[in-house]
Amino acid sequence: MFVFYDLEATGTSAAFDQVLQVAAIRTDANLDPIDRFEARCRRLPWVVPSPAALRVTGITPAMLEDSRLPGWYELARATGGCFRRWSPAIFLGWNSFVFDEPLLRQTLFQSLQQPFLTTAGGNGRGCVMRIVQAAALYAAERVQAPRDHRGRPTFRLDHVAPAFGCGAADSHDAMADAEAALCVARRIKALAPAVWERMIRCCHKRTVLDELSDTEMLVLTDFTYGRLVSRLVTGCGRHPEDAMEVAVFDLAHDPAPYLERTVEELVRLLARSPKVIRALRATSQPALMPVEWASPEVAAREIPEVELRRRATMVAVRADFRERVGEALRLRRLALQPPSPIEHRLYERFPETEHDDEARIDRFHTGDWEERARLCRAIADSRRAELARRLVFAEAPEALSAEEHTALRRWGVERVLSEDADVPWRTIPMALREAENLLAEAEGSHRGFLEDVQRHLETIDDHWSGVAAGLC
Repeated sequence: MFVFYDLEATGTSAAFDQVLQVAAIRTDANLDPIDRFEARCRRLPWVVPSPAALRVTGITPAMLEDSRLPGWYELARATGGCFRRWSPAIFLGWNSFVFDEPLLRQTLFQSLQQPFLTTAGGNGRGCVMRIVQAAALYAAERVQAPRDHRGRPTFRLDHVAPAFGCGAADSHDAMADAEAALCVARRIKALAPAVWERMIRCCHKRTVLDELSDTEMLVLTDFTYGRLVSRLVTGCGRHPEDAMEVAVFDLAHDPAPYLERTVEELVRLLARSPKVIRALRATSQPALMPVEWASPEVAAREIPEVELRRRATMVAVRADFRERVGEALRLRRLALQPPSPIEHRLYERFPETEHDDEARIDRFHTGDWEERARLCRAIADSRRAELARRLVFAEAPEALSAEEHTALRRWGVERVLSEDADVPWRTIPMALREAENLLAEAEGSHRGFLEDVQRHLETIDDHWSGVAAGLC
């Protein structure tokens, strides 16, 4: 089974914007639709929408505040419930690893659901755009990418869909985009079935890990700086605490000078460009192809096969090198500054009390708002306890204690009205500047739309300024 889905949101930040529309189409193995899901919701009180994003999607301020629409929590629960019912399946979107997948994970996480739904329980995830890119390279005689005004291949959905006879994709509507992605997928499956099957295999994390473990050499293809680049690689390590993060060695390079590198030197090597060692996520559909598919443009193809196999063997027999590469992957992640906002803490380990928390969260989902407010105080995971309080604050603030209500109002004021230009979320001052910049060049109906958005931002500003005054 497959699920083709698309999300529309208040902006481009998966962590701090919110989904406004979800659309999904469930298909059978032949890509024939068998079910659909679509939902919209209102804006969360503390989310400041991007004027540019609203202009692109055509979502008006009236739609953001439409009281007839469900709240965000209701949409999130409905989406999670639908996707769980449709599992196991392969979840596909367009350029989905860049935005839709991270936003979906944040939506599930912030609504106290399983954030890794699309890679758990036999599910897999992939990207139709990546499949088209692979087909354009490995089945070029049958699949040609459209060209932009500079003559370069373009993989934007609104360009690819009409080129493949799928109509003019409406990139402002989630269901239209899901339908376009499905249509393109059906065309690729028909035109390049071998590439389709190979890329669908790469949607499953276990398949990717097995390929890297059991296959001497593979072709890894990336779309980099507007062009497709392929390399002959061999597996060379795995993160010791995160089995989904793996490393590959580029066989265009002789491994000999690198096999004795220390862990610290390997950390620096991972950051260096051009990359000798590359980190991959097994859950992100890496395009791994058989060696015999390698095109003449692959640099390592000029190297005799016996030498390539010698290099791959050098890496394979050095378990100590692979262990050091794995440790370098771990240290590289630790070197990053620990994020403090809850939205950035999605990938932290769950505490030992997770089982007890799951029972409380199940009761949270089925209880009324009074019970939900009480359960917030019992959840042991500080992240999910705070997220639960926010959900109550958004829908039934009167159920909170006076202290909780005051604390969340202070948090909302800081979130919405902050003058700090370096915070990772969008504030009212940021959004108003964005609107002013867009208005400076807008004409006709676009200008009227942006003026409406500007007035809406001022209304949000007035509301939270009133909250701030009440806290003084």
